[in-house]
Amino acid sequence: VVGKWFNSLDIRTEELVWARGTKDIPISACSLPCEPGMIKKQQGDTCCWVCDQCEVYEYVYDEYTCMDCGPGKWPHEDKRGCYQLPINHIRWDSAFAIVPAVISCLGIVATLAVACLLFHHRDTPVVRASGRELTIILLAGVLVCYLNTFLLLATPTTVTCILQRFGVGVSFSAVYGALLTKTNRIARIFDSASRSAVRPRYISPASQVCIAAAMIALQ
Repeated sequence: VVGKWFNSLDIRTEELVWARGTKDIPISACSLPCEPGMIKKQQGDTCCWVCDQCEVYEYVYDEYTCMDCGPGKWPHEDKRGCYQLPINHIRWDSAFAIVPAVISCLGIVATLAVACLLFHHRDTPVVRASGRELTIILLAGVLVCYLNTFLLLATPTTVTCILQRFGVGVSFSAVYGALLTKTNRIARIFDSASRSAVRPRYISPASQVCIAAAMIALQ
């Protein structure tokens, strides 16, 4: 006899004998409560459930649902809500911004100086023979390369990110496209001169600009 009933239950747990010789009272429950950050998932048509962990970027919306915190947010430790993540970016007063900005400014000044010198001597035989139009495209590409530094250091926005993707690709394409077109033109001229006196095709300034523009447009 381990207990009696008289108006209420009076049971002596110390007299109870459990299976496997354990001294603790076994838990009689279909499913245990879920820990923080976990939700219940029903098993078939029964009232029992299994506990499932929410993803690292999700919070517990209710006891049966996990929901994504959304862009720029992260769940709290207890998964009961989300908080806004701080936005970290390079500051203009840091050395990581000042050094590249100074180098870019020097490059911009040097590029503009070369452009002014080229414009001043634009009708000389040396400048005309070097291909003025392709040189202008080359200098424009170099200038945009230096200007991209300020886009990369700027606070990230939709506009700056679009300009970064556009500027980096187009600037290098302009530089390499102009160099490739210029080198190909010189090589074809010398190769043709060694074989015949006929002028090779597509070496006029307009043709060279179209070829370079086509390569830049492809990028």
